[in-house]
Amino acid sequence: MLRYLLYRLQVGLSDAPLQKYVVPVVAFFRKHLLPNHGDYSIASHEGTKKDSWGFVRIYRERDHKTKLFALVLFVPPGAICWDGLSRDSACITCGACRPLFEEWEILLQSEQPDFLLVTDEHHVCIVQQIDLHLANDVQLVHYAASSGQTSLRNLLNFLLFQHSSYKFTALPWSRNVQGALNLPSGLDKPISRSPHAYRRQDYDRYTVQRSLPDLLSLLESKEKEVQRIFSNPVSPGTSFRVTVDAFAKERGVWRCPFPTPPIPAQTRSYVTRGHRKRLVLVDSILDDCTTTTFVVTDVVQHKPNTFSQVFFGFLRDADGRESPLVCLKLFLDAAIPAKRDVLLDDFDEFPPRLRLRSLHGSDDLAHREESAYDRLKEYQGTMLPHCYGFHRVLLDGRFSAYGALLEIIHGPSLGDSCPSEWSVALQKDLVIHLRECLRALLYAGVDQGDFHGGQILLPGGRDGRPVEALVLIDFAFAVQRRGDEQRHGIAATLLENGIFTLKYHLERLRLQPDVIGSHFDPRSLHVHEY
Repeated sequence: MLRYLLYRLQVGLSDAPLQKYVVPVVAFFRKHLLPNHGDYSIASHEGTKKDSWGFVRIYRERDHKTKLFALVLFVPPGAICWDGLSRDSACITCGACRPLFEEWEILLQSEQPDFLLVTDEHHVCIVQQIDLHLANDVQLVHYAASSGQTSLRNLLNFLLFQHSSYKFTALPWSRNVQGALNLPSGLDKPISRSPHAYRRQDYDRYTVQRSLPDLLSLLESKEKEVQRIFSNPVSPGTSFRVTVDAFAKERGVWRCPFPTPPIPAQTRSYVTRGHRKRLVLVDSILDDCTTTTFVVTDVVQHKPNTFSQVFFGFLRDADGRESPLVCLKLFLDAAIPAKRDVLLDDFDEFPPRLRLRSLHGSDDLAHREESAYDRLKEYQGTMLPHCYGFHRVLLDGRFSAYGALLEIIHGPSLGDSCPSEWSVALQKDLVIHLRECLRALLYAGVDQGDFHGGQILLPGGRDGRPVEALVLIDFAFAVQRRGDEQRHGIAATLLENGIFTLKYHLERLRLQPDVIGSHFDPRSLHVHEY
């Protein structure tokens, strides 16, 4: 917080060290950092028997007791041989420094400050203990008073943070930050909740990672919102109001600035099988209006603790035109699973930055899905469904959410099929086809790391067999590269392992090792798949 805090020094005619350094630092500390460190006061600037030397005494008041905290000694340039001082605590090695240490030892013994700071404004020496009588031992830290962290003002500020039982360091001791307001742990009330908040975006993630009451408030709000929405679920005949292309306008889109490398000829021959025409009337309705209506004809998936709500239906514009059936995939934030036990365990097991990893937001899911369909747009209508854009979908009095309009794929999923009962030739064709689909994804920088049978559809094939095409769906969790690794000499590494999860799924479908072969061996990867 203090990095963004503007603090103006009072500029005066005097260039005395007291006014240049000690007064502004103590004033800043008292105003902004004081509550947990006691009060400070400064004694008057006093001359010594050496006219050019001067003392400043800084006192700390804590628990109604006042103690000399630091004795600051300003000396003129050239008065000290700084090269003779060690950079850290050590025995005396320079005889020319011994008279200095003897005088400083007397000061420490007579005044008994926690610290002695000696400076000529170019160097700073902070002394905590001197024992010349028994061990010739000096505990000190020596800094060149450069700008930045070791400037004289910063060192004075850090000094005020210290406790006498600690060895001085030019870094303030670590303190666990407790959210945006920097409140202590153990709070019993949330501090960042927005009015009527139930979405993850309605909370400050930084604070929720550090404040258990805020996390509990978020989970409670989600539960209440889920109960409200699903007490009157969507049914056939329900009409949604659709604001066309609202997602890109409101949230922006993710785009890779680098071109996708061309896929091999064999890969293209597989992934472009079974071309399906785009629905012209759907595009026409969306192009001709800013808002339209989606009428539900079939509820495919509409329940809590799911990452998307899926409906079939048609678009109807103001002129009464009705489109062919399309699929509406909604990212309804309140319904997205929140694993309460996992989230609470994270507070006991992980530092704040690693918490909430299992808490997903609708915007992130929509961003990944939209980006993947854009990266893979040349395969829409073959390996992917046609995508008719990402829009805002509103059901009056119930909810508002982003959603994608997609082509409906008719046919079973691979998970609902029994490929192990097919002929060996068809099984091998399925394996090669899936491997080439994965290759096309990886060339485009998209790694579907959570493959399962429901994401692989078999349209138009006899008895669900892949004689025409495979269609991949659901990219809400697909990891995507930025694209800069495609420069010459740069190897990319995706965070997921789609090649292993897909091979594992084929094994679960009881395909034999000789059918799977070496197609999913990591050694089969091309350079653009790494």
